[in-house]
Amino acid sequence: MKERIAIVGGVRTPYIKAGSIFKDLTAVDLGRLVVSELLDRTGIDPDLVDSVIMGNVAQPIDAVNVARVIGLYGGLPERVPAFTVHRNCASGIQSVINAAQSIMTGEA
Repeated sequence: MKERIAIVGGVRTPYIKAGSIFKDLTAVDLGRLVVSELLDRTGIDPDLVDSVIMGNVAQPIDAVNVARVIGLYGGLPERVPAFTVHRNCASGIQSVINAAQSIMTGEA
């Protein structure tokens, strides 16, 4: 019998017009808030996190693997691997697909 898997929480940044109220924030600024808020809301121990997979459009030049930087700044341990998905508008859903595949194959 396969192990049951559940999504226990979710947080995202607001959908806003580019160049408006968040124009001075970086992807790392926004992502760090998402990770730390998700940990706070769910009460998940950061040591139990297996992996970080994040979608991002327009990769910042100062954070070539922005998911890794966000995970560390968001409060996850250094041992937690991370990768960034860049698939334009489909980056978010592709991240969910990649996470599901990692879980189904026992990688995470």
